[in-house]
Amino acid sequence: MRRSGLMVALVAPMLVLGLLAFGSTLRPGSSEAQTGSMHNCPQAGKWAISVWEGPDGTDTGQALATCGAGAVSVAYYLDPQTGGWLGWFAGRPEISNLTTLNDLQGVLALGSASAPVATPTPASTPTPAPKPAPGTILYQADWSSGLNGWPGLYGWKVLDGTLLNDGTNGDSENWVAAPYEPGAADIADYAVEAEIQFVRVTPAHPSYCGSFGIVVREEYRASAWVDAPGVDCGADGISKQLVIRVPGETPLSAKAFDIDDQWHTYRVEVKGNGIKLFFDGAPILEAVDNRYLAGGKVGLWSTLTQISVRSFKVIAL
Repeated sequence: MRRSGLMVALVAPMLVLGLLAFGSTLRPGSSEAQTGSMHNCPQAGKWAISVWEGPDGTDTGQALATCGAGAVSVAYYLDPQTGGWLGWFAGRPEISNLTTLNDLQGVLALGSASAPVATPTPASTPTPAPKPAPGTILYQADWSSGLNGWPGLYGWKVLDGTLLNDGTNGDSENWVAAPYEPGAADIADYAVEAEIQFVRVTPAHPSYCGSFGIVVREEYRASAWVDAPGVDCGADGISKQLVIRVPGETPLSAKAFDIDDQWHTYRVEVKGNGIKLFFDGAPILEAVDNRYLAGGKVGLWSTLTQISVRSFKVIAL
């Protein structure tokens, strides 16, 4: 009690001036006067000049409780009539003589060191965008006014709304990405469907053969291998075939297949760790591979082969 008395003696002049200044900023009739609240509540373990704004004769404990349950441990009031101090002590009604507070009455309040610390409300987790329904067209190429976002590299160009490759690209590692990227939209399972016409092979060397096809997940290629007259292309001596592969590796799946010069629809599906190739709606090849499971990019390539492409779509699975 001696330490509390010393504190009160030191801050008494400040309290009187502070109460006059702070109280003058509050006026009855405000919206808060109807419900009652303490202004300038003390922080935990610290003193503050707090002012009650509410009905006259309010129980001191109830008034201080508007700062929060157990937030105030001690409150003093300098009685202007007697010049003596009245005190309120949390949980000690037998020694408390500051029993009520009137509107705009100020007190010297000490925040309770054991008062619960308010925890910040955690930031809400953004709701992930709903996955598109199966069959939703995520992207459809439009070459009616030019490349429209497709790179004009490796022999690719546009004529009358059709994407063409002139067969001058001699490196099978060169391919062009569509301006839509499923991986950027957090979509890993999808189909790529393209209408392609094989025109002819233009080998730069008699031992070379041609190939073209669709790229999915950046690494997988569903391709058609074709040969020039007198040239044997493909694996195991098979000159023409459809293949699912990763560049530089043994094909994951392959099948002898005659590629003519008509328009055909090639469709590649990637779902989970499965890859499927369809030709004009009929399932031809499938493979399982656990390496490239993210959506990545999609696109086209053509090596030493002239082709025309009149449609390219990415479809949700």
